[in-house]
Amino acid sequence: MKLTVFYFLVLISITFSCKEKAQSTIITLEAKEFHDKTTAISQPQIIDIRSPNEFATENISNAVYVQWNGKKFAHNLQEFDKLKSLFIYDNDGITIEDAAKNAHSLGFKNIYLLKGGFNSWKSSIYNKTTDKRIGMSNQQFNSLLNGDKNILINFSEKSCDPCEQMTPYLTELQKEFSKNLIIINIDTEENKTLIQEMNIEIVPYFILYKTKNIVWQHGGLVTKEELKKQFHSLIQ
Repeated sequence: MKLTVFYFLVLISITFSCKEKAQSTIITLEAKEFHDKTTAISQPQIIDIRSPNEFATENISNAVYVQWNGKKFAHNLQEFDKLKSLFIYDNDGITIEDAAKNAHSLGFKNIYLLKGGFNSWKSSIYNKTTDKRIGMSNQQFNSLLNGDKNILINFSEKSCDPCEQMTPYLTELQKEFSKNLIIINIDTEENKTLIQEMNIEIVPYFILYKTKNIVWQHGGLVTKEELKKQFHSLIQ
């Protein structure tokens, strides 16, 4: 009888151990597997942990931006369903494992990583999209505002002379205020649907956010001094 109970307890222990392992997985997928899994789900949870400017330039359909190297990573992940699969990609597949371990520690059970990151995706046939939207969605745009810094969105385009004129001192200001601010450039030609939905009719167009709230916006050329004035007002 004691032997029977012993074997029963061993069996139960093995069963729960296997169940626990089955409930917690981190799997690296090739581009094809990543594509197949994300497209098989109606609303896949895909997070992009590259820089916000890289995300704004191009991204995987349905992905949202999540700041990885900041204080809000854990906070932002709370918006996702831990019972559903979580798909993560970076630029080259190097930093992705740390993000996955962090997500796992927060309770996510099924985590899928894109092998080689966005670089491998970009070189694959799955980089093509049949989405009727042109560029990022409102959800993707809003995800850019979830970081722990103030954000200046710069809507511009390559053929815009004032945009070109402002580029040098925007770069200088980004370096000067890097501790508290990030400047995100969005090409209006590559994000026509978003631009139409936001009723932006002039470039460059700037929107300054503090904790997701608009504190200043301006259409057309703006001086370096005026921008510095606005940036200083945020950190006083």
